[in-house]
Amino acid sequence: MLLEARREGTPDAFLRVFQGYPNSDAAEEALLLSARAQARLGRDDDEIATLRQALREYSDSPRAPDSHATLVRALEKKGHLAGAGALLRRMARSFPEAEVSGYEHLIAAMKNHEKDRHVAAAAVK
Repeated sequence: MLLEARREGTPDAFLRVFQGYPNSDAAEEALLLSARAQARLGRDDDEIATLRQALREYSDSPRAPDSHATLVRALEKKGHLAGAGALLRRMARSFPEAEVSGYEHLIAAMKNHEKDRHVAAAAVK
């Protein structure tokens, strides 16, 4: 069913997978794909609501840090800077092992896209 939803590519198709098979391995992925499809359509409020739902449903998932980061970007895009800041602080408390420092001197040596060099430098560290 997830494959069929991918072909359709609409938020509603992915939500149908989540709602029809909430305990399946595909449910979390379907919910996150729905949020991504909503973002593509400019449905920012729906994207935010879906990401929040995914984080409630799958708070212990290995995908949770990425989902949090996506939610922060969505909140910032909508101008909800206070909410984005609060979420970033919660993320820092929840995932202290994700904090990386001391990579700044490596940024200039990175050859990937200019806006992504800080990420590559942190990964190399």
